[in-house]
Amino acid sequence: MEVSIDLTPWTRNRFSGIGQSAWRSFLALKPWADREGWKLSAISRDPEASSDALPQLSPWAGFLGKRQVIYHSFELKLPVALHSPKVLTVHDCWTLRPNPFQAPRFQKAQAKKLEAAIGRADRIITPTLSVKQELAALRPDTANRISVVPWGPLLQEEETSTRVTDDAPLRDRPFLLMVACLETRKNHSLLLRALRGMSDLELVLVGHLGYGGEKILAELKTAEANGLRYRHYQRLQDSELKALYEHCLALVQPSLDEGFGMPVLEAMRLGKPVLVSAIAALKEVAGEAALYFDPLGGWETLQAQLKKIQTDSETRLHLGQLSQQRATAFSWEKTASLLGAVYHSLE
Repeated sequence: MEVSIDLTPWTRNRFSGIGQSAWRSFLALKPWADREGWKLSAISRDPEASSDALPQLSPWAGFLGKRQVIYHSFELKLPVALHSPKVLTVHDCWTLRPNPFQAPRFQKAQAKKLEAAIGRADRIITPTLSVKQELAALRPDTANRISVVPWGPLLQEEETSTRVTDDAPLRDRPFLLMVACLETRKNHSLLLRALRGMSDLELVLVGHLGYGGEKILAELKTAEANGLRYRHYQRLQDSELKALYEHCLALVQPSLDEGFGMPVLEAMRLGKPVLVSAIAALKEVAGEAALYFDPLGGWETLQAQLKKIQTDSETRLHLGQLSQQRATAFSWEKTASLLGAVYHSLE
């Protein structure tokens, strides 16, 4: 049997969460395929965007007529293939409904693509139970086709930590870390509200500009004029990002909507306290290891948590230990095993 993984999200944007998740899933599936005697191939609508890690990317169109091939897509499209099983990963559901996190025209176009892919899929995979439940509520016809397959951390243990910049190592003074694209649904505004009056605590942001990003930059400039110290990096090497995780006081994730929450898992894996919004997907990933607050108005709760983290080393140590324990529940080996079970069900 053969599985073809559509890595178009990775070839088009290797820094995106869904692109990285598709790539890491493919890498994790290699040893699984060898053990099972299955052929594993990578396909893309941009096959020229190859790399040393994936040198054999093949054009998507070349696989459309093949039989006995499981197509697994990590984006909004599935091939119109009549003779082969099709698997679709749905990272989150917010594209399926009108929301303030996307331009209306873009949301409608994306929803149309995703609805079509959902209709064609023989199996649907979600990274959390909360996404499965939401999708099943939006599309009751999918309930019996959905499997939950959590992901593992993107940063690997062998990465060597480095300074972020030559002139600002950020090792000798306290800072908070938020790893998320600058867009409306990530809820930077709540964090900035909680940081008012806490000028002795620096904020480091890592993420490219998304929908609403210009407004967030303006809010950051206003906060800076009122005493906030912050740094913003659009993209970093893995080693640089790992250095930030290792030396921050805590990771803060105030998101209004998430499908999984990879930065939370990465911070926990490195033994850091995590302060996250009390939304279903983040609670599912962080479990009892996190401090939670209401993303719609809980800035006072978050501010109190930040002060506790800043001043109480025992609290930081305890939360860090809980984080590391929780992170052991997630790995790419487990992801590959669960994906393999889905593939076997389609033989």
